[in-house]
Amino acid sequence: MSALWDPMYVTTETTRTCALFGMGCFWSPEAIFRHEPGVTATAVGYAGGHLHNPTYERVCRKDTGHVETVLIAFDPARTTYEALLETFFENHEPGFAKPGSQYRSVIFALNADQERQAIAAIQRRRGTGQSIATTVETIQEFWPAEAYHQQYYERRGLAKPSPLTSAVPESEFAPAPPAPIHGW
Repeated sequence: MSALWDPMYVTTETTRTCALFGMGCFWSPEAIFRHEPGVTATAVGYAGGHLHNPTYERVCRKDTGHVETVLIAFDPARTTYEALLETFFENHEPGFAKPGSQYRSVIFALNADQERQAIAAIQRRRGTGQSIATTVETIQEFWPAEAYHQQYYERRGLAKPSPLTSAVPESEFAPAPPAPIHGW
């Protein structure tokens, strides 16, 4: 597993250099963000629910409260959280409002500054008449999705490989026990 998923990696610096978004099925958002300048790593997973160590099958039952999310690590010298918010809003339907859905539009704020920026971005868009159902929530845990969901499109030749794609063969993507990132 990547250090990005290791609970020991979560520090104050991490919360300033990561973003966590729910914007529908996590496969497309991950492929989109992997091509954004300044993004250094991505991982798909589950957040916002109540079940410890959720699986895709369990989340699909719609009884865990989890949202499919993409965790994005970025270099603040090359991009900003505000720029990532713009990519978030431009690449999904932020008017989708189905409470409890694993596909709902949500910004998980990792710190007070991200919460402030997310709320301001929503207010700006609403001010132009855009329908926004996106919620802003705080995060307690992020559970990485199963290995076969990571870089889903790239690993299947369905998306242009990103600069982040490693040369790791498919056999190296064996599932490992997930560890949550928690305490944000």
